[in-house]
Amino acid sequence: QQQQQQQRQPCPYGAVSVQACHNMLAGSTGCAEWEAGLALSEALINHPELVRGATCLELGCGTGLVGIHAARAGAAWVAMTDGDSEAAQNCAWNCRINGVRLSDVPLGTNVQDAAVKELNNGQGLNCTSNSELGHGATCTVGVCCWSTEVALLSGAKRQMPSDSSALKLMGGRFPEVILGSDLIYDPEVVPVLVQLIKNLLLGAQAARSGKTENDQRGQKQTSGLGNCHEFVSMPQKPAAVAYLCSTRRNPKTTALFEACVIRAGLSLEDASHSLTSVGAGPASARFQCVSSLEAARQRILLQAITLPDDGWQAS
Repeated sequence: QQQQQQQRQPCPYGAVSVQACHNMLAGSTGCAEWEAGLALSEALINHPELVRGATCLELGCGTGLVGIHAARAGAAWVAMTDGDSEAAQNCAWNCRINGVRLSDVPLGTNVQDAAVKELNNGQGLNCTSNSELGHGATCTVGVCCWSTEVALLSGAKRQMPSDSSALKLMGGRFPEVILGSDLIYDPEVVPVLVQLIKNLLLGAQAARSGKTENDQRGQKQTSGLGNCHEFVSMPQKPAAVAYLCSTRRNPKTTALFEACVIRAGLSLEDASHSLTSVGAGPASARFQCVSSLEAARQRILLQAITLPDDGWQAS
């Protein structure tokens, strides 16, 4: 028992340990670790400004590696979702062994309970990740079906998304940052993925527009009291952005994805510089001794997707 407790101690900051499977098809591919997920995790550590203070939703979280690094990079909220319950349960396990404790929010699924209650000795779920490791994000894990989410977050339903599993995991709010790695390998799911991203971006924009109007109304009323201040509209960052990291395998699939993004009326920017350049994080943080990642680096692409009128540009 003492040996088991020692094995369950959180990994030191700067190191990460995940339970993965050599069978690439396990958990509908979600229990294996893919090169694009490793590369995106490196980008988040080297460029924490991509997620710092933001509410984040990861699609196709797999082992949870990207979500764990988003929490370590300073995200305020990280919801990790996968379409496969086995992968989601493994993700929850990996969060715990890396010191990322999961928030007890209404999930509509027992994925977190099954993996985490055992690790917490039956004491239930903890509210935030371990602050001793330098990350205080609220983190959640659950199952999310893209086609179901598209239907729930379309049109007028976007204003009442109470049945959305993704938004339940987000505490009822739309994400400011959407993360995904190696999601576009299957041509059949590409149109659904793009539509889901668009619906989430539109929801985030609508949510911010409502908040901005209320803030402006309050500031105008305040300025009117003293009759000596005028409200000035300041430029804002985009309501939301999606970062998708992919390994180029089939040119036709990549072309299909880009065509779907354009057809959906979204903006697509190449942000691959974040995979190699050093930002505000540690100098050139990299995974060591991962031969598959080194072999694939030249084929890995990071793209940023936004609404066209959000004024965002990859820098």
